[in-house]
Amino acid sequence: MKRKVVWLVVSCLMVATLVLASCGPAEEEEEEVVTPEEEEVVTPEEEEVTSAVDEILSRAKSVTSVKYEIVRSFPGATVAPAMAMTPMKVWAKGNKMRVEMTWQGQTAVSILDADTKTVYVYFPAQNMAMKEPFTPPTTGDPLIHPADFAEWIAGEKPLVTGSETVDGKDCLVAEITTEQAKGKVWIWKKYGITIRMEGPIPQGGTIVVEWKNVEVVNIPDSMFELPAGVEIKEQ
Repeated sequence: MKRKVVWLVVSCLMVATLVLASCGPAEEEEEEVVTPEEEEVVTPEEEEVTSAVDEILSRAKSVTSVKYEIVRSFPGATVAPAMAMTPMKVWAKGNKMRVEMTWQGQTAVSILDADTKTVYVYFPAQNMAMKEPFTPPTTGDPLIHPADFAEWIAGEKPLVTGSETVDGKDCLVAEITTEQAKGKVWIWKKYGITIRMEGPIPQGGTIVVEWKNVEVVNIPDSMFELPAGVEIKEQ
């Protein structure tokens, strides 16, 4: 049973990569030769908007310690992973991350450290932790640090469509378009952090990811450490 829960927790972390599965980066292709007649003309107004959104997204670099919740929903989807709808509490500081969730009444905590390349899935009720293989978060995965996520969005050349207030936060609204699909993001102007994101999924319907209760605070290092006396089992 414990092993099954470990698999479910890890799977839940991996499910997050589906958020942009249909609108994420495509494989690199040979560079297409563009003639002068075919070159896209960028107006001064477009350059100004692009510069503004890049500047706002760059603010996320100053966010080195932040905590938030990730909530996902699948409006209109015929198939939606039950685990994917389980809210997650996330603490991120530097290259460390703590993700907490509850599944079938059991709390599990994943602690990731990119510097030491370690991952532990900790079960407080059993005072036991499983050491899992380290896999770097995928590009576009909302579980990567918000600063890295903002950098990914900037690289996708978002098209600003307006401004909205989400969860009391003044946000830019922008579209991200690739060959596969089109997504939409809401970026908190103050910190350059994504607050909401939505896009189509292969199963049909839409996936909506919301970053809630975002707090830019100094998180104690102890949040990224296993408690003393925890039994550690290797995979």
